[in-house]
Amino acid sequence: MFSLKKIIKVFILFSIIAFCVYKGYYFFKQKRAEFSIKPVITEKKDSIVSLALLSEFNDLENYSGAGASKENSSSGQFSCKLSKDVEYGFAVQKKIKDIPSCAGLKSIELDVRCFVENSLSTSVYVLAIDDTTGKNIFWDGKPIECEEGKWNNLHFIYEFKAAVIKPEYIIKLYPWNKKAKEEFFIDDVAVHYIGNATISSSSPASNTYFFFDFETLDGLSGTDNVQPTMAHSGKIACALTGGIEYGPSVVKKISEISTVPLKKIGLSLWIYPLSDNPNTMLTASVINSKKETIFWGGKSTEKNPFPKKTWTKINLVLNLPSEKISLDDIMQVNVWNKGKTDVIVDDLEIVYGEQPERRGIPSTLDPNAFYENRFSLQKNKPPFKTNYFEKQEIHNNNGTFINTDNNNLSDFSPNDEFLVGKFTADKNNLDEIICIKNNKASLFSYQPEKQQFKNNYEISGMPEIFWNNESKKYSGDFNGDGKTDILIINTITGSWELFDLNNKDVHLLCKGNNLQNKIWLNNKTKAFASSIFTKDKKDVLIIMDNLSYYMLQFNAKSSAFEEKEIKLSSENVGIFKNTDNIFVGNFDSDADQELLKLNTDWRFDLKLIDKENANFNISYSIDFKGYPN
Repeated sequence: MFSLKKIIKVFILFSIIAFCVYKGYYFFKQKRAEFSIKPVITEKKDSIVSLALLSEFNDLENYSGAGASKENSSSGQFSCKLSKDVEYGFAVQKKIKDIPSCAGLKSIELDVRCFVENSLSTSVYVLAIDDTTGKNIFWDGKPIECEEGKWNNLHFIYEFKAAVIKPEYIIKLYPWNKKAKEEFFIDDVAVHYIGNATISSSSPASNTYFFFDFETLDGLSGTDNVQPTMAHSGKIACALTGGIEYGPSVVKKISEISTVPLKKIGLSLWIYPLSDNPNTMLTASVINSKKETIFWGGKSTEKNPFPKKTWTKINLVLNLPSEKISLDDIMQVNVWNKGKTDVIVDDLEIVYGEQPERRGIPSTLDPNAFYENRFSLQKNKPPFKTNYFEKQEIHNNNGTFINTDNNNLSDFSPNDEFLVGKFTADKNNLDEIICIKNNKASLFSYQPEKQQFKNNYEISGMPEIFWNNESKKYSGDFNGDGKTDILIINTITGSWELFDLNNKDVHLLCKGNNLQNKIWLNNKTKAFASSIFTKDKKDVLIIMDNLSYYMLQFNAKSSAFEEKEIKLSSENVGIFKNTDNIFVGNFDSDADQELLKLNTDWRFDLKLIDKENANFNISYSIDFKGYPN
């Protein structure tokens, strides 16, 4: 018989075995349950991010209000001078409803350049928000504090409550010379409207495109060699000469650029070698929080066609290891003069990220084309399409005098005056040129077969007013007879005379002294003749300004010119400046004339403009083919 003690031992042993079996079975069931649970998929939601809803920059080159000055400027020629005579300076005014995602607006940041000779004590930079009646809803004035004798970079942040933001309200930003006793200059005003915007989960937010023309140093590091010199655009570039190895750099945290790690970066730079065989590199690198370089790439001018004393563009696109990149990493773009040869660099463009994938056959695009999630093309707002003028050789020489050779070919000079039009019946149905130099006026016609202008004859009988230094000369079919006339205006007396050509002589059509508006007598204003401003297609004389244009129209019944001022529509305000040079012609070979607008106040700016009824449309930015630079 089993003893009681043995029975107890056996019972305990079986109990332990049973317990282990039970626990093993229970654990197995639990694991099966875990593995059988379907994964919970969290629905992607749109993100709310804080960013610049809108950024605007004004270099004051078109500013003509209180304090407009050419006495001192940070860039270009113009600035705003506040003094004992000027209490309020250049003002930025914006309707809140014109700001994208304006409901999320929460602050405004202002970057401005300021120059003082003596320190300021009372002057402030004001942000005001007014309602539709002009009643002030919000006001904040930041003290203007500057170092003396230099241009200062000032940065102001204005914060406000959501209650003051309504679409119909108006934002104003302006410098206030509070006691109208202090003197200072304001230039290069940049306004950033900061707020919350909704970013689609399928479209990551990216501040992708940056352009640095070196006219200002904002956003750049290592700018010791950025200076006034030969430039691709504007007046300032970076001269890497005398063995200087490193140029400007752009350093940004990834989180400042994008909400996700980047996959690509596109770069371009214009390079002007001063010697043969340059070795200049454009590079990009990514550095993590441990100061480790996790990516480096670049492209060199070495073994590539970069001719001496010629502006040539270097482009590159780099694939980035996005799996290694975090939002806290630093992206750095550098200009490296590896060969230490003498070069000038300008106009650096950076595109962070890549275009969203599209179905179908991809098109070949410039890697420096930019996009923005909320971007939409607006009429008469950049970017504009680009069209090109082709180089056409003219085989006349450049000379000081009209020296006619045996073939009646003559020389032209940049100092000559020219009138263009159909003065006679040209056999090729081409316009002719009247060239005026050294008290002579000669008629030229173009010979397509020789690509030269032929001097037909010297024009005789020019009236005294034609040679008067106070006279301005214009050509156009003002009376509508199909023949180009010559209009001469005396800027001292306001008198005028209208002529046409009769063989080799001039013929007086009519004259008068009825011009009242001083704008026609101002030697600084630039007028042109065109037929696109009238229904009868007669030429009228036009002076463009940024708010309106002035018309001088011939009345055949009274044999006099009538003066008119036509206000520009809101969408056309600012297209023109009174410093523009306007050329008229059929440049794109359609049925109508166009305006070619050239402005060089700050940089070379050439636009082709169509007139559509009462409005103007900027059709193209114009560039050139066939030129070395």
